[in-house]
Order: sequence, then C-alpha cells, then structure tokens
Amino acid sequence: MTIRPATRDDAAAVARIYNEGIEDRLATFETRPRSAEEVGEWFTDNEPSRAVHVAAGFEEVGIQRRRGRLDGRWKDCVLGERLLGDAAG
Repeated sequence: MTIRPATRDDAAAVARIYNEGIEDRLATFETRPRSAEEVGEWFTDNEPSRAVHVAAGFEEVGIQRRRGRLDGRWKDCVLGERLLGDAAG
C-alpha cells in the first residue's frame, strides 16, 4: 500500500468512501451525501505558503477542515509547529 497526499483527482473516490461513512452512521454526524465537487473543495489550496513554512523548519501537524468561510467558500486551516530550544532536540 502507498500513502500519499490526496489531490483533486481523488475527489470522486474520497466522496465515495466518505458517503459510505454517512450511510453506515459510524464515521461522521453528517447525513447528506457529498459530491466529488464538494469533496474537491476540502483539499487545502495554498501550496506555496505551505512549502515556505516547511522550508523554514515548520512541520505540518494537522488540518482543521472547513474552519471558516471566506467569500462563501469553506476554508481549511493547516496547523504547523516548529519546536525550539530543548524541545527541538
């Protein structure tokens, strides 16, 4: 098995898996199936900013999905950290 970051090309497969979780009532509190278009909008979209932070020594430690709305679109928030001092050792 290969694990890699998801891309917009994966949206249909992700929507299918996510919708199975909705149907099973095990993985989410959502009740409305999601389309591939909606799921495609969930992927974080500021790659240049993420690359700059990684180059500066930050590590991505999580993503808060659909954290807020901007211009009518849900936006994710990438969480990054850079340990300093003794913690970095």
